[in-house]
Amino acid sequence: MYRIAVIPGDGTGPEVVREGVKALEAAAEVAGFDFQPTF
Repeated sequence: MYRIAVIPGDGTGPEVVREGVKALEAAAEVAGFDFQPTF
């Protein structure tokens, strides 16, 4: 499992970060890996 720090608001708004996490979730499902975002 990968742990990824997610920091919304520093030049990137929360709505952009939220969509980025969704994209990463989709990629993880296709590629067969697991990750845990930490906000």
